[in-house]
Amino acid sequence: MKKLKPLFYSKLYTIAVTLVLVHIILNELVLSLLLSSDSLWVKLIEHLIFVMIIIPILFLVTKKVNKISDELKVKDKKLSEIEIDLKHIFNNPNACYYQVNILTGDLKISTGMERLVGISLVKLRENLLQWKQVIHPDDVHSIEVFQPQDLLFKKTKQEYRIIRPDGNIRWVEEHRMPIFNDAGKMIKLNVILHDVTETKKYQQELKRQTEQLAVSEEKYRSVVELSPNIILIHRQGKIVYVNPATIDLLGTGDNLLNQSVDQFIQPNKVTPTRKGGMQLVTITTQHGQTFDIEMATAEIIYEGNPATLNIGRDITWQKRKEDKLKTLAYYDELTELPNRRLLLENLKKSIARSKRHHHMLSVLFIDLDGFKRVNDTLGHEMGDSLLIEVGKKLTECVREGDTVSRLGGDEFIILLEEITESEASEVSERIIEQLSEPFLINEETVQISPSIGISIFPNHGETDEDLIKHADKAMYFAKKNGKNNFKIYNPEIEISVQKKFDFFEKIVSHFQK
Repeated sequence: MKKLKPLFYSKLYTIAVTLVLVHIILNELVLSLLLSSDSLWVKLIEHLIFVMIIIPILFLVTKKVNKISDELKVKDKKLSEIEIDLKHIFNNPNACYYQVNILTGDLKISTGMERLVGISLVKLRENLLQWKQVIHPDDVHSIEVFQPQDLLFKKTKQEYRIIRPDGNIRWVEEHRMPIFNDAGKMIKLNVILHDVTETKKYQQELKRQTEQLAVSEEKYRSVVELSPNIILIHRQGKIVYVNPATIDLLGTGDNLLNQSVDQFIQPNKVTPTRKGGMQLVTITTQHGQTFDIEMATAEIIYEGNPATLNIGRDITWQKRKEDKLKTLAYYDELTELPNRRLLLENLKKSIARSKRHHHMLSVLFIDLDGFKRVNDTLGHEMGDSLLIEVGKKLTECVREGDTVSRLGGDEFIILLEEITESEASEVSERIIEQLSEPFLINEETVQISPSIGISIFPNHGETDEDLIKHADKAMYFAKKNGKNNFKIYNPEIEISVQKKFDFFEKIVSHFQK
């Protein structure tokens, strides 16, 4: 503001001089009019022209001066506000600042300095070197403490500890900002101090946690390295880490790194399990060997970047044992054909599908004629081999989606979906033709024939129990009427069979008497 006032006064001085000149000119005009009457009008016109030129100039000058005056007022107001703000900052107890005038020795110290170091502003102003007395003894030799006579210093930023009179130790960060004149000589030094105690505590705690993390990481790494489980980490499909157990399983040494994980874990061979988050994965080694792995997957940060962690255990033996138990539960151990349990499940499903789509299905009940003779004369081993061969031929006689099952002994049941009565008869004829041919087993020729009973859904029943029962009765009728043939169920068969049962019962009853 003080620098702007001389300019303002000079403008006012110019206006005043201009007014004086106008006044002189007007006086000269009046005197000329009084003394010279001959050229009165000429001089009058000349002076009027002169005045008309001067007045606009005077107006413009006056307007400019007013504008400058308004601008000075605005700037003066802004400077006043800045001055007030600086005073607030300087007197703020949290602002730690001091300024040294190198030329005059004047010292300015903010109120915050007293709060930071615990020494009164009066004592600090008397002797700035008291500042050195609060610096921690272990740090006093490693920092530069400014002396008024110093014109050069090496550090513009430094950290150190101070011990307040109450014994409290604080960390301080000091920033030095020198001010130089045009000759490059330092004339003032501004110093700002920040209490960074909490930051230091945080850094120390972070360092402590980092060291603990490093120790923990080493422990976890040891656990991972010694774990018998498979531990594999991959990023964007490329393997970035495997533990020794994984290397031993896959048998590829350290060459696993940077290879595609899909070479070993194929997406189409991943099956979810009932265990939460677990999957059953089939892993194939580079040598073509397969293993069943129960695996969990998680997204992690590995070496600073997102990655996928796979942890699994080899359950190949367990899986094969489960598959074996499942096979025993649903398949005949000798022929490996579906057993009665699986047949009934499939038959129930087939009936439901046939009801929905209005299709027919057929049940063929097959009993082998002459099997008991083979089993008794040639031995059970020969009989078992014969049953295996019969199962193979029955499978060849039907379509891929049909079910060929063994009930036990020499009895088989075939389930045919979406088939008519005539088509079921054709299949039966094909079976009779195939099974009537001699079998060569262990260099022995064996001759048997089938008796087949047929029931049709929904004509002969709508439940699995009725369809099997009626096919069984039709088979019994075929066996009692010449064997080596088939019979489709009808109610008359049941009456005939019942009469025979009644006849035999009378004979048995007669002899019992």
